[in-house]
Amino acid sequence: MAENSKIQWCHNTQNFWIGCSKVDQLCKNCYAEKLSDRWGYAEWGANGKRNKTSDSNWKKPYQWNRKAIKEGVRYRVFCASLSDVFDDHESIQQSWRDEMFKIIRETQNLDWLLLTKRPENYVKFLPSDWGNNGYKNVWLGCSIGDKPGRVARMETFINTPAHIHFISAEPFLERFELPYNGIDWVIYGGESGPISKIRELDLSAVRYMIDQAKEKGIKVFFKQTGSILSKKLKLKDGHGGTFEEYPELLEWLKIREIPDSHPSYITIPKLEEVEDEYKLQL
Repeated sequence: MAENSKIQWCHNTQNFWIGCSKVDQLCKNCYAEKLSDRWGYAEWGANGKRNKTSDSNWKKPYQWNRKAIKEGVRYRVFCASLSDVFDDHESIQQSWRDEMFKIIRETQNLDWLLLTKRPENYVKFLPSDWGNNGYKNVWLGCSIGDKPGRVARMETFINTPAHIHFISAEPFLERFELPYNGIDWVIYGGESGPISKIRELDLSAVRYMIDQAKEKGIKVFFKQTGSILSKKLKLKDGHGGTFEEYPELLEWLKIREIPDSHPSYITIPKLEEVEDEYKLQL
């Protein structure tokens, strides 16, 4: 069903351009940078150039939209997994952003998940017709970041109009207080990669997150344990993203909720049904 994503909380990923810069400590082991370096997609960092993807890649959302209409469902599209839509970089042309939002407006059977670490750039790059509620088919997401900038980042994020507001806490490194209002969904999970370089998931912090979310009526989505816990638990899935493998003592972790903003939401695809993240047609 999904064309180019193994991310459990979406059906497809779309990158209109590729390239980004690290913002804080959560970016330390950025998977997008590793993939980009491996396949030569773009040169990472402030001095690197953001590369526009192929014309055929830009047409894919229309294909997904037609398929969704035919099937009477909605697809969630993560934009962008190998870049940041709100990256204020000189190599990103305004015409790219204009065309991107045009495509989003014209694919109403797709729910676009726009995730950023740069909410301060909303005011500069959101389209002029965004309005007081945002686009109905756009979920606005923000990576929480580390302590120094988290409060200001969350305040800007929550005060920006959106149909759905969601937080990404990947990797989830420490407990933090969820805002009382304005958050619909939280995605979180452990870090994957070489054991010697990554950081371990704190299960007590995860428990605290779940309890907060339940109290405040926020949907939660636990993605994976991360590689360190996966190894300790002797899971076959090195990322720890296959719930069927979890021991009984981690039964409470098995939560993958989706905001119910539309009546026709379809289930998240199983891991074996989706393709590898780096199989993009550039």
